[in-house]
Amino acid sequence: MKLLNRGFAHVRPTHLWMDWALANANETPFFTSMPEATLYLVEEDFWEEEDMIKKYYKKIFYQECLTVCDDETLWPILSNHEDFLLYFDMEFGTFVYDLLKTDLIAEKI
Repeated sequence: MKLLNRGFAHVRPTHLWMDWALANANETPFFTSMPEATLYLVEEDFWEEEDMIKKYYKKIFYQECLTVCDDETLWPILSNHEDFLLYFDMEFGTFVYDLLKTDLIAEKI
């Protein structure tokens, strides 16, 4: 087991997000009730969760929208990180363990 030099943001869609996603998906969504959460790796040491939300909410929102609909004109409009939190619940942690023996592979998207 290896301890990675990363923290994480656990991002779970709210019902507001699900309503938007079901109405605007390019394809039939794989979920109908509650989609699974997504983990985003972030810096290992951070002190304030709100600062982390402010720092990353635009990137996370972009990625989450893109997985549903590629027409950005249909995406919800966010004015700030507080709007983001209407669509997603977030939790943070600082310990990321790799339980596998194989090397991690990073793919740029």
